[in-house]
Amino acid sequence: MKSRIKFLIIITGIIYLFFNYKNLIGPYPIKEVKLKGEFIYVDENKLRKDLNLFIGKDLMTINLIEIKKNVEQNDWIKNSLIMREFPDILAIELFEYKPLLLWNEKFYIDDKGEKFEVKSKIDITLPSIRSSKSSSKEIYDLYTDISDLLKEIGLSVQTISHAGDMLQVDTNRYKLLVRYSNYPEKFNEFISIYEQFSILAKKNIKVIDLRYSTGFAVH
Repeated sequence: MKSRIKFLIIITGIIYLFFNYKNLIGPYPIKEVKLKGEFIYVDENKLRKDLNLFIGKDLMTINLIEIKKNVEQNDWIKNSLIMREFPDILAIELFEYKPLLLWNEKFYIDDKGEKFEVKSKIDITLPSIRSSKSSSKEIYDLYTDISDLLKEIGLSVQTISHAGDMLQVDTNRYKLLVRYSNYPEKFNEFISIYEQFSILAKKNIKVIDLRYSTGFAVH
């Protein structure tokens, strides 16, 4: 009998707390919005101005999911963490996209191979790729593969154009022409003799054509 009474008291208490917790614990008015991030591409001042509208609101009742959704409407924000820090702080941490290259003058591809698009591009200099491939991962792999190969001989990729079996790679020194179907093999061949080539080559060489089955041509 006593255990039954105890059980009823506990249940009654839980029900009372459920319906009256706001009155019992009181409000927690927000006094500060703590904003953390790199702010390379995101306008910190504008974002802070928007988020400061939450100052004075109850920390317990704000909708964190809705805040996250609104924050991530910024094209440059890849992800965010929204947290309550009691008793009076709304804490927000932002993670921006880190653009690695520009694809078809429309999309950016980040350092993880993810595609994203922004409404208003900003003035940044990035390597660019023109290709009809549909997968951002394929584009990312193509760029990183070529870039890693050519940096062995001090060449940095500026643009890549891919059409059918044709690849044109513009670097800081030369324009390289090669077939897409065998570019790793042909680049490795060129890298293996590059030291000799750079000693003997004329300074006015602009184009290196690697599409031949043996050797290459220069212009």
